[in-house]
Amino acid sequence: SGTVTRAGAGAALLKKPEKVASIVSACVSASEIPVSAKIRSGWSSDNAVAIAKAVEKAGAAWITVHWRTATEGRKRADGWGSVGEVKRAVGIPVIGNGGASTPELAVRLLEETGCDAVMISSAALGNPGIFERANALLEGKELPPAGWEEKLADFREYARLAEEYGVLSAKSLRLHAQEFLTGQRGVKEARKKLNGAKTIEEIVEIMEGFPPTPVPRS
Repeated sequence: SGTVTRAGAGAALLKKPEKVASIVSACVSASEIPVSAKIRSGWSSDNAVAIAKAVEKAGAAWITVHWRTATEGRKRADGWGSVGEVKRAVGIPVIGNGGASTPELAVRLLEETGCDAVMISSAALGNPGIFERANALLEGKELPPAGWEEKLADFREYARLAEEYGVLSAKSLRLHAQEFLTGQRGVKEARKKLNGAKTIEEIVEIMEGFPPTPVPRS
């Protein structure tokens, strides 16, 4: 957030590779488990290689690189070459992040940059099957896009897990329900209903009723 970066923390640390290194070093010294770092490629211009080298020297076990700079956000449509530059510059594993919104793009990011793995983040919201499909592509297979029955089953599983781990609420479930509806046909009415839903039960009922069951012809 703006408050975090104004305080010199968060992405603002990209301006000070030496400070990033000192933080990583302190974490490594205090931890009994491997420590990693996740960075953007820079603040307003790429300096990912310098930061990655500093992070590696500080003892990080691996590094994740989001190829868009902090100030670009989604304005930068392409340019994941910085992930490859980091991979060639350091000896620790490098994970590529950013723009892997489909299985095909995830595989391209992996193959074109030579990184060790790809982190899929926002693209998995409402679409957890993206991981299975991306791995299938790597094996030379192509799975069909998720249909509504698969999406609904995944939504049910999300709700079950959210309840199990104590994070289920109408507000969060409504947001996730909207994500599961993304890409489906005829969602306008369902989205309208979700916006007005006040309880978990209402949200579940709306999702279970989509798509509407066709009226049998007499």
